[in-house]
Amino acid sequence: MMGELGLMGMVAPEELGGAGMGYLAYAVAMEEISRGCATAGVILSVNNSLYLGPLLAHGNQEQQEKWVTPFLDGDHVGCFCLSEPGNGSDAGAASTDCKTQRTLDNMS
Repeated sequence: MMGELGLMGMVAPEELGGAGMGYLAYAVAMEEISRGCATAGVILSVNNSLYLGPLLAHGNQEQQEKWVTPFLDGDHVGCFCLSEPGNGSDAGAASTDCKTQRTLDNMS
């Protein structure tokens, strides 16, 4: 139902099949939906922010078409995984980082 209403891709651009709304509309929708059902609010938040957000901000066109478009109508729901020892559910406490290392096999 939320997908049919365009809520699962509120800030995703219309060219990808999203609603093309701003973050104010997203915040209002989140508040109203969460007031009625906190679980539905979490699903909406994770799909729009934690899943779609990084893809929309950093994904190239091909990645967005493959990994954003199918998640806008509610048939698929994006997820977020937090797994770092000692953090529990506090994503802000994450301390793992990654570094690019060039090797003889990867000299580009």
